[in-house]
Amino acid sequence: MSEMLSHEKILERALRAAIEEIDLENVAEEAGAEPLADEDGAPTEVVEVLTLADAGFMTTDSGVSVRLSDGRQFTIEIKLYR
Repeated sequence: MSEMLSHEKILERALRAAIEEIDLENVAEEAGAEPLADEDGAPTEVVEVLTLADAGFMTTDSGVSVRLSDGRQFTIEIKLYR
């Protein structure tokens, strides 16, 4: 029998997969903005996407940690609203 996943865990998996496929340069261009670049002018890319748990965050919340090639790191938490 397969494991029953919560809505939060399913959304976490979907978010992680979507972010791994993002081309930040194309997204910026489609929005009419300059592409993100690091100090050397190289395009900024997503280099790692982990669940908060896999990234070592001490939380029971679902979400992802996104690390960019320019060293910035972001977290996106998934919280049930209603």
